[in-house]
Amino acid sequence: MLNIYLGNDTVVELSDVKNTTTQVIDTGAAVAVTLEDMQGDEVTGQIWPLAMPHVAAGLYRATISASIGIEANAQYRAIVTATGTDNEVGLWEYGVIAQIRSGEC
Repeated sequence: MLNIYLGNDTVVELSDVKNTTTQVIDTGAAVAVTLEDMQGDEVTGQIWPLAMPHVAAGLYRATISASIGIEANAQYRAIVTATGTDNEVGLWEYGVIAQIRSGEC
């Protein structure tokens, strides 16, 4: 589950990306994330798919803008796709519930 909060940037990471044949860390994969509502429509306020550049040892990261068009308590789906350096394809889907961050000051 990916936590996403209204009015906050959201960091999305995919770690330990490996070549499926050799099991060697893949630092040259093309990785991206898309955020959709439950009807399959892309969320507004961000250009999708959002590239997730490689940052370290098989870790890919992107930051989703705080200005995306989400509603509190609504369900969404984050879809991460990866194409490895040998053209192998991976797909991950995560359920997301948009939340309002709360706490004590």
